Amino acid sequence: MELIEGETLGHWQRESEHSLAEVLARYREAGWGLAAEHAEGIVHRDFKPDNVLLGPSGACVADFGLAFDDSVPDVQVPLAGTPFYMAPELYAGRKADVRSDQYAFAVSLYGALFREQPFEGTTVPELVANKQADRVRPMRGGVPRRVHKAVHRALSADPVQRFGSMHALVRELERPRSRWLAVPAGLAAAVGVAIVTAVLTHHAAPCGGADVELARSWNPIDRAMVANAFAAADLPFSDATRREVQRTLDHYASDRRAMRVGACEATKVRAVQTEEVLSLRVGCLEQRLTALGQLASTLTDRDPGRLENAVAASHALPPISDCADVAALQLVVKPPNVKIATRVKAIRDDLARLNTRRDAGETHGLLESARALEPEVKASGYRPLEVERPCPKAILSTKRS
Repeated sequence: MELIEGETLGHWQRESEHSLAEVLARYREAGWGLAAEHAEGIVHRDFKPDNVLLGPSGACVADFGLAFDDSVPDVQVPLAGTPFYMAPELYAGRKADVRSDQYAFAVSLYGALFREQPFEGTTVPELVANKQADRVRPMRGGVPRRVHKAVHRALSADPVQRFGSMHALVRELERPRSRWLAVPAGLAAAVGVAIVTAVLTHHAAPCGGADVELARSWNPIDRAMVANAFAAADLPFSDATRREVQRTLDHYASDRRAMRVGACEATKVRAVQTEEVLSLRVGCLEQRLTALGQLASTLTDRDPGRLENAVAASHALPPISDCADVAALQLVVKPPNVKIATRVKAIRDDLARLNTRRDAGETHGLLESARALEPEVKASGYRPLEVERPCPKAILSTKRS
């Protein structure tokens, strides 16, 4: 492997305290590294801060001594890893997968954020019991709610309750940024270069950032991970379904990009559209981008039921064309302030995630999850949410059918 002149992430954490922004930046880099190897079908099995190297170009995931190729069917891999970071299902004899890597990542991130570990226990049996019972130590203040929720979800004892992919988790940890940092050398090299090149390119034109926005939700790594999920699934017409899904998502992404550029140019270049209308259209297109990213993450989970319904789910994405209907967009009631707007966006993202899972053919637990959001909807004080949430009735209808 290449020589990385630097230190480990573990040493970096121990040597001094770091700001929240610094910790999240380092772990986002490491998270993209894990996502890149998962796109290649590799399960690491021993992710921890001491197995991440910090070099001049960013964080690189290292030490693949326990890794295996998940694309090989029926591969038998013995239980191994560092006990403190291992997911609870591994102790029950289940095979490691990308979600167990995600769990180890979340254990590591918790320790970096709060300078203590998420689970109590001085012996392996005590540790395993606390993990299996979801007894995560309470998180302290100073960390955004979105990060709290993301780490808690990734630490779920039930793998199904975690994020569908490392991509989905890292996206939750991302703040709006002008650039992404490197994925590790030697892993998904062409894919990584494509993303980094797209994001690091300087856009001098006033409407040149559409590719950077799009890369957050649909990029070459996402495309490769979807292909990998279908390749690993033993489904009839798997290859034909994959091609149709990728074609649909490619077209959706292209349409979204074209409208984003067009909306910007109408205001910034041709001056035929007000800033207010541009803001409305961009808000609509952000929702479409979120929906695209959530579907991509859902399909990389390798769940046969979701993959069987992938074509229907891809065609169920909300229409891009609606973001050109200015009259309809102007009827939308705006949240009264930034604080409520942020809360409303988080709730809408949660509801959209449930709708995506429903469209992908999943029904288990969705009704309960939708009902669990009702207190948040009411607490937000934003009444339009009460009529925007289609999930409970739709999920109930799907479940009955």
